[in-house]
Amino acid sequence: MNMLHFSCRQHLTNLIEWMSVDKQDHSGFCFYSSFFPPEPAEPFISMRSLRRTRHVNALHVKCMVRPERVQEMGQDDVIKKARELTQENGGGDSGGKTLEVPENMALLHHYRDCDPMIQSNCTDLRYDDAILKYKDRLHSRHMNVFLHLMTSINELL
Repeated sequence: MNMLHFSCRQHLTNLIEWMSVDKQDHSGFCFYSSFFPPEPAEPFISMRSLRRTRHVNALHVKCMVRPERVQEMGQDDVIKKARELTQENGGGDSGGKTLEVPENMALLHHYRDCDPMIQSNCTDLRYDDAILKYKDRLHSRHMNVFLHLMTSINELL
């Protein structure tokens, strides 16, 4: 099971401001990943794992792009920017580059086993409780959906 969660490490307005200042010529933003291996007693529950790999994974990123500036996307990254295509055809510089968002601004949480083929060090873990700031809101939303589903099922019976 692979559960992915985006964690804004600072206030969201700080991230939005960072992304908008002098970055209009870029094709997108890429976010680093960290792995939160599940606790042995509860392998499928995500937010109970508060230990993540100490080092972020720069190869396993997710990107948020400006579609008009991207020619080709891969599963996790930009393969060909519009700029590269334009330059190949003898044109100007229109695509810009992707920027890597610093891990202290935002980070992707992967709640899954750490694979040494993807992450170089799966045993060096650090405590990270950033997800807990969302705990009450997520629990409330989860319960609302659960109760709605239970009501719908009871109406069918």
